Amino acid sequence: MSSIKSILLILAFSLFFAYFTKAQNGNVSALLGKDTVYVDAPKTNIQIIPPAHFVLMEQAGGFLHVGTSSSIQVQEITGTSYLMITPGLTKDYLLSQKCNLISEEDVVNKNGQKGKIFTVTFLVDNVEFERLMYFTGDYNNTIWINANYPVAVKEMLNAVLKTSLLTAKFKQK
Repeated sequence: MSSIKSILLILAFSLFFAYFTKAQNGNVSALLGKDTVYVDAPKTNIQIIPPAHFVLMEQAGGFLHVGTSSSIQVQEITGTSYLMITPGLTKDYLLSQKCNLISEEDVVNKNGQKGKIFTVTFLVDNVEFERLMYFTGDYNNTIWINANYPVAVKEMLNAVLKTSLLTAKFKQK
């Protein structure tokens, strides 16, 4: 039975890889979906354009792509600026959380707001995952989004997920 699961998993990754390799030929933004419509992130005051084929998961507070075991989790921290949070995300702190810091990058999102993306790796059942931890916001509120994917699909998803993360914004009141 487990060999059948392995074969199905390999087939799913192969089909997904073929689709994304063809689609990624210079046009990452096309992978955000046909309509590039903002979606309200569950239980937050945040909107984001999720990548194509990522399904809204109300209970999980984000989006899921079943074929690659990838997810996007959106959180809002009220009363605190991301500028107060990100300095504490040191290599030693992340190691204490069983994550290895790969990189820290200053970014500017689609709306011109500054932010940071931390890239870390971690293991789940001996499978190496990578996480993009994106922080942005204003002086009083923080958008915090984690995008997780197996390292095996990094080449297909990293740029697509970064593009999606950089669309995040607070809803207009």
